[in-house]
Formats: sequence, structure tokens, C-alpha cells
Amino acid sequence: AADRRGHVAGRIRFAGDGEGGRPLVREVAVVSYRALSEELWFTNPQANVLCERCKRRVPNKMGQLRGGNGGSSFMCCEFLCSECYNDL
Repeated sequence: AADRRGHVAGRIRFAGDGEGGRPLVREVAVVSYRALSEELWFTNPQANVLCERCKRRVPNKMGQLRGGNGGSSFMCCEFLCSECYNDL
């Protein structure tokens, strides 16, 4: 038995079912810009730091901040690359 909208009781209907239904999926072509990464993105300026001794730019993971003894890391005023730090 159908209700007043014409739906049959006990059946599940999904969007797109039946006559004239719209499809649920639509494919869209997407352009990849992967090869242009250097042209579209810039390196984080904080990722490369200048060593105070040898004046080389190195990734910040390849060195350490150096400052007063026992102070906060925010009080460090000198960055040394790993090579220069090991020479101390």
C-alpha cells in the first residue's frame, strides 16, 4: 500500500532511484600542480638559520641556540651550526 506521496511502505528509497533521478556521483578532472612546487611555494624562512660563527645557512635542526647558562631558551642569542658547536 502506498502513502499519499506514492511511497510504498516498507521500502527504502535513495536519491537517484527511479525514473528521472539525478546521479549521485559526478566525475571532475583535477589538474595536478605537483611539478610546480618550487614555483608555487617558498621555503619557510625560519627553517634555514645563519650560523653566527661560520656564516653558513643551515636547517635549524642542524644546529643549536646558545646563550647564558641556566637561563630560558628565549634568552639565547646565538645560533651555531652543529660543526661549530662541536668545535667549542
